[in-house]
Amino acid sequence: MQIRQASCSSTPPQCPFDHDEQASCLHRHGHYERFVDTDSSQRVRIQRFYCRFLGRTVSILPDDMLPYRALAVRSVQEHFDQQCHDPNAHSSDPSILKSSVERGCLRRAWHRFSNHRHQSLADFFGQRLPLTDTALELWQAIRHTAGDLANILLELAREGKSLLGDYRCLSPN
Repeated sequence: MQIRQASCSSTPPQCPFDHDEQASCLHRHGHYERFVDTDSSQRVRIQRFYCRFLGRTVSILPDDMLPYRALAVRSVQEHFDQQCHDPNAHSSDPSILKSSVERGCLRRAWHRFSNHRHQSLADFFGQRLPLTDTALELWQAIRHTAGDLANILLELAREGKSLLGDYRCLSPN
């Protein structure tokens, strides 16, 4: 299971799995490395913990990373917001020009969100969102309701959900 660093107030974190022995059941269990972004060879170390009662691991993801994607949360939020304003526009600000690899990753992320996540996310947010017919309306409603993408991801992760897919690693059971 992967949880966001912002949801951890202690080291080791509180066990996210449902069992009777919540206190001190997690122990450090090594780490793995992920690329920081799509265009660098720089890596970040992701700490893992092991639940000694269930035999499952918990990874602590930095708040600025998405599960299974080498994209920064800020870049994804900017791209999704841009899609809502003008899906065909390209940024003219040279400070935020993206490489072709990152642009491709962002396009795939938007495709995943816009074609596969509408019902699941609408169900998750429930009555807090107005009824929406398109991915653009859904993204705008989620942003209005839950705030920036970091807050959205944290809220989703608390319930084992994700923005781009309900990955098995997020499931507490």
